[in-house]
Amino acid sequence: MPDTPALVATAMTKSFFGNTVLADVDLTLHAGQVHGLVGENGAGKSTLMKMLAGVHTPDRGEIVVGGEQVSFGHPVQAQRAGVSTVFQEFNLLLERTIAENIWLGREPRRFGAVGPVDTARMRRDTDELLAGLGVSGLRAGTLVRSLSVAEQQVVEIAKAVSFDARVIQMDEPTAALADHEVELLYSIIRRLTDRGVAILYVSHRLKEVFELCETITVLKDGRHVATKPASELSEGELVRLMVGRSLTTYFPDKPDDVEVGDVRLALSGVGNGYVDDVTLEVRAGEIVGLAGLQGSGRTELLETVFGVHPVARGSLSLDGAPLRVTSPRQGVRARLAFITEDRKAKGLALNQSILDNALGVVRSVFPRRTGEARREMPGVLSNLDVAAHSLGQEVQFLSGGNQQKVVLARWLSIDPLVVLMDEPTRGIDVGAKHRVYELMRELTRQGVAVLMVSSELPEVIGMSDRILVMRDGTLAGELPAGSSEEAVLAMATGATGVDEGDAA
Repeated sequence: MPDTPALVATAMTKSFFGNTVLADVDLTLHAGQVHGLVGENGAGKSTLMKMLAGVHTPDRGEIVVGGEQVSFGHPVQAQRAGVSTVFQEFNLLLERTIAENIWLGREPRRFGAVGPVDTARMRRDTDELLAGLGVSGLRAGTLVRSLSVAEQQVVEIAKAVSFDARVIQMDEPTAALADHEVELLYSIIRRLTDRGVAILYVSHRLKEVFELCETITVLKDGRHVATKPASELSEGELVRLMVGRSLTTYFPDKPDDVEVGDVRLALSGVGNGYVDDVTLEVRAGEIVGLAGLQGSGRTELLETVFGVHPVARGSLSLDGAPLRVTSPRQGVRARLAFITEDRKAKGLALNQSILDNALGVVRSVFPRRTGEARREMPGVLSNLDVAAHSLGQEVQFLSGGNQQKVVLARWLSIDPLVVLMDEPTRGIDVGAKHRVYELMRELTRQGVAVLMVSSELPEVIGMSDRILVMRDGTLAGELPAGSSEEAVLAMATGATGVDEGDAA
């Protein structure tokens, strides 16, 4: 391995509108290694990545790639210097092929620069790129629109590699992936590091950081806190460095004064085009986790309860009375709250203020309560620790964790009986996660029933009073609190030979 680092960034500093978001941050990446970059939302990770990617120009600082000092005023300059970035939100043209996306603006041509595009060569080079990443099943001529999220991510990585990248930055690369798709990403990363590529890996999932990274850098409030070998850190120590305090546990204990009450939500033989013969109960004061692989019907079940999808078979009841919900508005009227997995597309109006977003549901469905909700909302948002300049600030300028808290606030305004949570902590930092977990326990103290979908098994196990597991649109079974990840996965996949009651 060469002695010269793949990339050295020194004293990186950036301010926006007089507010310093990154101050004197140093970072060194070595060829053939994965370097983790962690910190709470707002710590400066995205700003640092965007400066290395040429999206933002540093106010101060120096970048050296392969021993040569560089200066990026545009992402293309960074790519030409060997620094490519795979952002969490992909930059792909859905109506074009994989090959056309990878070579966009750099298409090989016949008969010189002004000749027609050499489509055959472009597709051949694309297939070679994909084969080099160990990817089978994707073809250069496939339209991007037909690809899964994981496959689109592979295209983004292939595009990065096509620039002969020495450094590839990955921003929350597993945020929307199922477990088997994560394994594909891991194998691609290993192939890249074997070829000497340096990977800067940004993730809130600490398990992944420890599995993949040789070195971890921690940022907090725009400043460098520590850079240490991963082998010298524990998860507890890393959390302390990130949040500035010790979190003795990610998951708050069930309060002693909470007693599980009567059945609040019940489904009996519920089925439609998405789920089949689902029977379950969630009691007042109880958190029930809903586990399963992607495509098992977890989200679709929540959507069915909320009225997004009609119930074709079976029945629902709320507090013992029949419940018929044929639209989300009816779901809200029944005091069902639905925390969607995609807060940006479905949970928020990004160009509206915090207050307008927080009042959105109650204003639409219970207009007579709007005045009361408006008076109470500042206290609700303060209790949720929403960090913002004012309630008039547009939601798009908040961190992911604060956006999620605004989503929670808008649903608290209807005084829900049942809260349906779909990936409630996706893409938010550990501090914000802990606050969401505390809120879930506070809701149970008030007698609210919580039905939670999560792809993070530690979250399901750590927060659930009972765990229901789905497989192929049906309920595969139930596990007690504290069951092992192996037991949950065995039930989700139909594997045998694992004790379903095995404790974690």
